[in-house]
Amino acid sequence: MNLINHHGSALRISQWAKKMGLSYRTVWRMVRERKLPPPYQAIQFKTGTIRIFDTRSRNSKGAKAVVYARINSLSEGADLEEQIAKCRLFCNGCGWQVVKVVREHAPGFGERKKFQALLQDPPERLVVSHPSVLSRFDSTVTEILLRNLGCELVMVDRTKQREGDGGMLEDLTGAISSACNLHYGPKRGRLLVEDLSKLVKSRRQ
Repeated sequence: MNLINHHGSALRISQWAKKMGLSYRTVWRMVRERKLPPPYQAIQFKTGTIRIFDTRSRNSKGAKAVVYARINSLSEGADLEEQIAKCRLFCNGCGWQVVKVVREHAPGFGERKKFQALLQDPPERLVVSHPSVLSRFDSTVTEILLRNLGCELVMVDRTKQREGDGGMLEDLTGAISSACNLHYGPKRGRLLVEDLSKLVKSRRQ
């Protein structure tokens, strides 16, 4: 039974235990003692987070991968490198060669030149650390687009991202600003956007 979904995401211990009909404690012991049955393998990140994935996915679409990492203007540069490190560790565990790493400093809503360039000539496999790297609000559309372009999208961690609320507010500000400009013109809604910008800055202080 292949527990990894068609996007290549790994499972938490609790998810894998439920699928296999085992207790959490049993699976945790199997992971600790490195006794997971083939073709399953566990990866532990620096944060201590453990994910279990199906190594059979390493044979799909060759063994090469492109890593895409993105932060907005309110995020620390270390966040970008942490994304890349997590993706590299996952790729190594799958036996994939990381042939290219794309770093982008851009908002989650709006123009992302490097990601747009990837869409012009998409790789066979694109790896990101979590959904909000692509879109903090809705990454489903991007997933469908990449799939139709023949690109396998792999998200290392699909759990809902709750940290980084300052970045969330910045993305929300961009979305509201674009909506106001589109429907009401550039002047209307300016005060609302300015208030949101002040809120974003206050949250980072």
